[in-house]
Amino acid sequence: MTPPEETEPEETNPPERALPWREALAVLVFLGSALGLVVVLSAGPPAGEVQRSALGEPPPPVAGVKTWLNLPPGEAPAWRGAERIEFGALRGKVVVLEFWSAWCHQCRGANLELNTLHEEGRSDLQVIGVTMRDRYVEEPEILAHVRDQIRFPVALLGQGRAITSYQVREIPHAVIMSREGTIRWLGKGGTAAFRAALAAELGDAPP
Repeated sequence: MTPPEETEPEETNPPERALPWREALAVLVFLGSALGLVVVLSAGPPAGEVQRSALGEPPPPVAGVKTWLNLPPGEAPAWRGAERIEFGALRGKVVVLEFWSAWCHQCRGANLELNTLHEEGRSDLQVIGVTMRDRYVEEPEILAHVRDQIRFPVALLGQGRAITSYQVREIPHAVIMSREGTIRWLGKGGTAAFRAALAAELGDAPP
């Protein structure tokens, strides 16, 4: 004879409901969290956070310079700060700031052009390179590359905050600054667009 199947005993008492004051407290906590999130998102980054480059605006600071390379002999130029580029000291000159890396083949061609510009010795132009070590290249390789292939001054960064400030998404990334100290052009270095923008800023005939 087959024994009867066992069944779960039916619940005779309904589940306990949370007390009304607990439900109200939970709603208040949820609303408070939601309001806090909206405030944070609308407020943007706190003061002192990364400043972004923008056309027509003064350049964001390039700080965290670990080593300066290819500086002219003699007294250090006024724009060479201890750990930063002092753009205020470059007023009156057109400035080309280029972000590059030693592993980047397109950077090499762009840097040859910048070598030529630098060696022209124009008093109204300052070329500055910016680079840093990464997972593809170590510092000794950077130093050797600069020594052998670059003639203009280079800032070797110890950290990449400037990469974020200037919104560097591909290299070579060039920035052209006016004599008045504002950003006039940003884009890929070593291109026809870069050459045309620089010629316009310098008042030269188009290339």
